[in-house]
Amino acid sequence: MSKHAPTLPLSRAIVLIFLSVIVITGPALLGLLYYQGLQKQRSHDDRYHITTLIPSCLQRTKLPHDYLCEFLNLSHDKPTNLFQVNRQEYEKRLLQSPLIKDAHVTKSLPNKLIVDYTLRRPIALLDDFENTALDSEGYLFPYSPFFPTQKLPHVYLGLSSFQNWSLPYNDPNYRLAMDIYTILGKHLCSSTLRLRKIDVSHAFATSYGKREIIVDVEEQQFNGSDLHQCITTLRLSTERYSQELANFQSFRDHHTLAGEKKRILDLRLPHIGYLKVIE
Repeated sequence: MSKHAPTLPLSRAIVLIFLSVIVITGPALLGLLYYQGLQKQRSHDDRYHITTLIPSCLQRTKLPHDYLCEFLNLSHDKPTNLFQVNRQEYEKRLLQSPLIKDAHVTKSLPNKLIVDYTLRRPIALLDDFENTALDSEGYLFPYSPFFPTQKLPHVYLGLSSFQNWSLPYNDPNYRLAMDIYTILGKHLCSSTLRLRKIDVSHAFATSYGKREIIVDVEEQQFNGSDLHQCITTLRLSTERYSQELANFQSFRDHHTLAGEKKRILDLRLPHIGYLKVIE
């Protein structure tokens, strides 16, 4: 004869399950409601109005304090409560600045906002537009008054119109200019040779006869105790510019400045270089 365990009526089992859920989730729900109420209370408390913005940037160049406040819409006239700040939204606002590459926002009770940011590093000035610099990723951004005056090379791409600040430039002219910039930076440039300008505006001209790349370099050489300075304009081809830059290095190794101040060196023909001294 089998014995069966006693069974609960369905209605009673449902009640017990419901009570169990209340017992387990009740404290968590009450805690959540208390937290939400506290957040709401604090979001209207004047003690938590942002009074201090603390910028943090490891680079030497810093953005003006007012510039950051303007992007975050912070002002003393219309104070912002710290508990009404959405960190992700504030970081998106900062990244809308063409100058800022990366940004992180942190809240510090009771009334401080900490902004860690990284600036884009200008590697050249873009002659296509006024007061415009570019970085190694192709982003364009204003140069003055944010960065100290320095001897940056100039790049001319032959652009006909300006694009969105927030989009990197990545057309064939830009890629060509950056490749030349890299070659010169890694292999040719030294303390006695400085890149002045790269002009690729005619690198892909319809007429093959007009295709060329213009590179201006400033060179210094000591002849005994005398220092000679000379600006050399290189005329390079679009297809063989890498080899032609290597040929220029060989030319420098075997040619001493003899009082020249300006000269043009045409290296577009294989194994031939035409040198013209301007003055």
